[in-house]
Amino acid sequence: EGYVPLRYTLTEAKSVLHEAIEAVKETPLYQFDSAQRRHVIGTLRAKEPVELIGTTRYYYIVSFGQGEAYVAREDAEEIGEVEVRDITLVKEVVGSFMLTTSTPVYVDVNVESDVLAILEPSMRYTTIGYWKDWAIVRIGGRIGFVEQQRNEQQKGIAVLHYEHVLPKEVASGFKSSHTIVTEEQFKQQMEYLASQGYTTITKENLADYIKGSFVVPQKAVLITFDGGLLSARKFAYPILKEHGFKAVQHVIASRVTRESGEQTFDETKEQYITVADINKTSDVFDHEAQTFNLHQLIGKKSILVQADVGVVKDDLRQLVKALGTVTSFAYPFGQYSEEVINALDEYGFTMAFTQQPEHVVIGYNAMTLPRYSVTKNTTLEQFRKMLGE
Repeated sequence: EGYVPLRYTLTEAKSVLHEAIEAVKETPLYQFDSAQRRHVIGTLRAKEPVELIGTTRYYYIVSFGQGEAYVAREDAEEIGEVEVRDITLVKEVVGSFMLTTSTPVYVDVNVESDVLAILEPSMRYTTIGYWKDWAIVRIGGRIGFVEQQRNEQQKGIAVLHYEHVLPKEVASGFKSSHTIVTEEQFKQQMEYLASQGYTTITKENLADYIKGSFVVPQKAVLITFDGGLLSARKFAYPILKEHGFKAVQHVIASRVTRESGEQTFDETKEQYITVADINKTSDVFDHEAQTFNLHQLIGKKSILVQADVGVVKDDLRQLVKALGTVTSFAYPFGQYSEEVINALDEYGFTMAFTQQPEHVVIGYNAMTLPRYSVTKNTTLEQFRKMLGE
């Protein structure tokens, strides 16, 4: 049939779970997001032993994919050391899959075999390999098999990139080096996301998804803004807040101190947020970085990629001093170089965004993350395509 024989994909043996738990009944597997909100990512079958890797006051912790899952202590019991059938992949290949219905995780490539767990529909799960029509997963120190015929193709996660948000009558004549979307468009786009059941994830969620340690809903999106523009506070912030959405705002740090206090929006000029604006909008915006002052073009190239590495590091030093702990960076005009990436790493940045229009998938380089730039020329149909619909 053209498949590698299973024995060349897996090696089978017995394994000992030195500290194990069993669910006393079918019980939810939970994960917590960066805001400590609890989400169900599956169900653990009763009397199926899984390896215990930690405990909290209310939960047992077990491995799940490349990350962790939580089982309520009242729904499980510790059973000590137990021997289980173990399967080791000759080579692990981390990827992801999505299910259309609630789906069993079997302990063998056989639908008559025991069920270890049940996975949820419309969630993005991590696989460590494939064989024929089966995706191979790891739960609680054990290997399981999921029928791929229940899987749904998925493109990854869309990261949206905005800058100015302005009323239509202002946007038509507004002169700016930043991209513009109208307030009316932005409202329509956010209403669309809300009506279709989309969740806005955080940058931490995205970072964990890339590593395969966080289960993300099918309809998930990361919203980002660049420039630290006052128009985003004035027009985007209330719309995002109305829908309970979160976003990342990448700030040009030197411009934060141009004014002080809360400002009145002036439609005749380009304005930037202040420290007071940052504090007021922190319930929606996660404020991160887009250089201290290296946000210009020379010709068609960003000054950031043309400057001497010493200049770049000095800019980052001032940036960190001004903003404090920041871990996410937006490359001005989407341009970057290896020297810039190395400098960002030196100053503690763990992720950075380009303007390459692609979806983020598991295993993507966190320092060259793609984004879809939304402008006033973006139609709703084009917006839907950005989402992967």
